[in-house]
Amino acid sequence: MRPARSGTEWSVDVPRLGAVLSFANRTVRCPPGQSPAAANPDEIVTKVDICHRTNSNQNPYVVNAPDASGDVSGHDGHDGPVWDDSLKENHIKWGDIIPPFKYSGGTYPGQNWDATGKAIYENDCVPPDPPEEQLFGQLQIAKVVTGTEGVPADFTIHVDCDDKARDDVTIHPGAPAVFSDIEAGSTCVITELGTGGFPSGTTVSYSPPTANTTGVLVEANQHVDVTVTNAFPTASGPTPPGPTVAAEAVSVTPRFTGPSGLRALTTPGATRGS
Repeated sequence: MRPARSGTEWSVDVPRLGAVLSFANRTVRCPPGQSPAAANPDEIVTKVDICHRTNSNQNPYVVNAPDASGDVSGHDGHDGPVWDDSLKENHIKWGDIIPPFKYSGGTYPGQNWDATGKAIYENDCVPPDPPEEQLFGQLQIAKVVTGTEGVPADFTIHVDCDDKARDDVTIHPGAPAVFSDIEAGSTCVITELGTGGFPSGTTVSYSPPTANTTGVLVEANQHVDVTVTNAFPTASGPTPPGPTVAAEAVSVTPRFTGPSGLRALTTPGATRGS
């Protein structure tokens, strides 16, 4: 174990999580299984390691080290029971695991600091008992394009599911993207990227309409279809020539002029000879 110094703060890490105590000029971790209060009940701490919830049954918690005041004002709001593998399929959010500690604003009693919560905390925020077999659902995203003006060669889709991060995917009409690893009970929000470069007048729509707002729910062994439609303008070519129109006939009225007895037929604009 080697201490490291950053500014005026000394940090000492150990292989197991334990708790982290931050005093005015040093940060040390408690032995596994001990909360900051148990390690030093009279000390005022500024940081505490916690188990911060995710929404994944395969990785339900991650280690987080917020300020002690942040635990009280923020992470304390991440309430709910200690994780177990039945919660997600029933759409129940589990809560953070936070040990009790003293801080400048008072004493925090802890959250989910029971035997089950402590066991997960002491195991680096990993449940000591593996979850039951994970169930999955499938998500398919298809592309439909209408119009002809400014249609790009490919389309990029961002898929944000709350079980884990995924890479953006490229799709084409007739070539959908299929995700078969969506944890049962996950919500996925689908967003098409790069639409700002589409021609003026292009519209983007989603089916179902909630796909890019509140998302779609993927249940166990369920296939969920999402369609992203782009309506591009239709390119217009030169106007074809119209039919030839015949000149309109002009009506001419005879007019008689000249000496008595002499009759001459004239038309407007004609020149009379001498």
